[in-house]
Amino acid sequence: MKKYLVAICLLSVVLCCACAASDKGDSSVPEGLEEGVGVNVDLGESPLKAGDSSVLEIKDKVFIAQTTDIMLNASSYEGKTVKVEGMYFGYFDDYDNRDYHYVQRRSPGCCGNDGLVGFEFIYDGDMPELDDWIEAIGQVEVFKVGENERARLRLSQLTVKEERGMEFVNN
Repeated sequence: MKKYLVAICLLSVVLCCACAASDKGDSSVPEGLEEGVGVNVDLGESPLKAGDSSVLEIKDKVFIAQTTDIMLNASSYEGKTVKVEGMYFGYFDDYDNRDYHYVQRRSPGCCGNDGLVGFEFIYDGDMPELDDWIEAIGQVEVFKVGENERARLRLSQLTVKEERGMEFVNN
């Protein structure tokens, strides 16, 4: 019974995508469904338009959704400026022989509330203390790890804030 339910759900997704494409007058297969490879997750129209110089501020109530959209559609956001707040985390990786820095929040995970969501970032200035609440402003940079595209922020500004925001997000 479970096999049939999964098949019906998958078929529904494909049919919805096909209907959406036909509503646009496009009879081609939606991007991300070609040759049965993955599904492109899109949260609707991007709040940033091409040539828009505004800053996309990632808010508490949609933190996971916006962060995920940027990660899954990195090339659509490349060069866009993002403002995000969260806890600072950093470490040195002996294998890669480099430092990693993150602005992140706690979220639902595999075993309850043990997940983390946020961005890796690169910054030339001084780094904050672990777990400091920071505001990070920077441009989305796309890079490859093997065959996969990844997104990180190249910061122009990093500010340690006294007042902490929502440490745990679920949207």
